[in-house]
Amino acid sequence: TVAYVGDGNNVALSMAQAVVLLGGHMVVVTPAGYELSGDDAVRLKELATLGGGSFTATNALDAVDGADAVATDAWVSMHHKDADARQK
Repeated sequence: TVAYVGDGNNVALSMAQAVVLLGGHMVVVTPAGYELSGDDAVRLKELATLGGGSFTATNALDAVDGADAVATDAWVSMHHKDADARQK
């Protein structure tokens, strides 16, 4: 299992696509309101089925428990209008 913790940006999406297509299990943990798009999440679940892996998206940090690898990124990217307020 590979876990990603950060906002649902292009890094999260690209990593999830690679992992599930290779048959791995991917968990993406994001803050509420910063998830991957609904269309991206649906497509990742479809790709996981094709690749033999799985995809989970959640806001719960404990979802990384037991992961073999955890990658992190900014919890809220700077391009979000409310980034300063959310990081405090």
